[in-house]
Amino acid sequence: MHTEAAEDQEREIALALGSVAPETVLAHPLVAARAIDSPVEERLVSTYYDTADRALAARGIVLRVRQGPRGTVQTVKRGGPKGAGLAARDEWETPLAGPEPLWPPPIPGETGDALARIAGKASLAPLFVTDFTRRRCRLAAPDGGEVEVAADSGEIRAGDRRWPVAEVELELKRGDAAALFDLALDLCRELPLTLQMVSKGERGLMLADGSRPRAVTARRPVLDRAMTVADAFAVLLSAAAGHAASNVPAIVEQSAPVEGVHQMRVGLRRLRAGLALFKRRLAKRERAALRRLIRPSLDRLGPMRDLDVFVDETLPPVLAAFPGDEAVAAFHTQACTSRLAARTALAAFLATPECSRDWLAIGRWLAQVHVDDDGPVTDFARKVLRKRARRVKRAAKEAVGGPPDALHVLRIEVKKLRYAGEFFAALFDEADTRPVLKALRRAQDALGRLNDVAVCDAVAAQVRADAPDDPLVARGAGIVAGFVHARAAAARTEAEAAYAAFARLRPFWK
Repeated sequence: MHTEAAEDQEREIALALGSVAPETVLAHPLVAARAIDSPVEERLVSTYYDTADRALAARGIVLRVRQGPRGTVQTVKRGGPKGAGLAARDEWETPLAGPEPLWPPPIPGETGDALARIAGKASLAPLFVTDFTRRRCRLAAPDGGEVEVAADSGEIRAGDRRWPVAEVELELKRGDAAALFDLALDLCRELPLTLQMVSKGERGLMLADGSRPRAVTARRPVLDRAMTVADAFAVLLSAAAGHAASNVPAIVEQSAPVEGVHQMRVGLRRLRAGLALFKRRLAKRERAALRRLIRPSLDRLGPMRDLDVFVDETLPPVLAAFPGDEAVAAFHTQACTSRLAARTALAAFLATPECSRDWLAIGRWLAQVHVDDDGPVTDFARKVLRKRARRVKRAAKEAVGGPPDALHVLRIEVKKLRYAGEFFAALFDEADTRPVLKALRRAQDALGRLNDVAVCDAVAAQVRADAPDDPLVARGAGIVAGFVHARAAAARTEAEAAYAAFARLRPFWK
């Protein structure tokens, strides 16, 4: 299903300029050769508003009043899907005679109703101001569409706090979103630009509140029973990519590094799992292309997550069991040092232009690739879930009383079934889905704790390798390994019991 720009919907990609001058972008042949008008320069000053309890932000709504050469305009935006680099927001503009906002705004539909309800309870207050010079021009896209390129330089102000603005926005005015990604990718190959994952509005709100980027959990995909398989494919994969991408700022800024890593990894794993659900409806080369794009990040997130779990969950019981032991303490100190180095390296990787190009290529893939299946999604979901459940059942027969490797296989199959169940849960009655998904989560968590035992040796070896000449660290590694493996039998019993609790439930996909 191709992604078309809809009326009253803004679709844009923002790229951070870094050391690149704004005029360099507009003068670049990729822009100048396609320009259909001359660049225009203007100063834009916008005041952003919300209620004292941030009622608008809580609903994904932005309200601003912008003053510029073309007059004063009030804009309301409501966050739609935010995928791999592409921000899509519903947008309503209202010309104003003066600088004060209209409250509630005169806009139609559910958003207007929500704002009217908020206006009945609370007044607006200014939160922050964006003040920047914009240099913009329009380009002709190869598909016959139109893209606006706008290079912005200035600042965001909230009280005495400042945040510089240096970015270029590529906005789809008409045509296919794939053309927008193509332009962004071409520019990022020619210039050292990086994807700007946090909008001006989001940065301004953080500035006003003194906050930093947070880890973002997954939202349940918005599916309904009237959708086709093709519709579900677009929704599910875009949601997973958006979930992963939205956690990049928390890792790069190291403001929520542990949960950010966990959530980004979950998002990419869900993207991979979603791809597998539709594999019979996609060409092998298309599946391989997407897997290739997400692999560099997953290859780094996995070891980082293992270190986080090891330091935060595996080691505390060991420290409690061996209070004052200098070898255990030395090993713990080195593990923390190793984790900090890995965290810094991961943040640096995610901030590179190469990583930004991977994200843009993922977005390009999502905008262009579609499945040709107009069948009802509910029938497809039942078929997929039954297949996944059969695989879980087969794995469980091998795992109960079997070797550790069989339990690892069971953990993977349970995870795949859980992801599929959560993908399609909105298509079934919540009373039926809730207990099954809860039991699946518990089984996956218990099997994951058993897997942590298996991972322990590899992580301990990594920590030892970071301090090869320290005998205390080496002795501490041995103590930790012995303690963890001694608890493996209890972890296995817990995992098998958690799976049995799930197996007793009636599946909601029958």
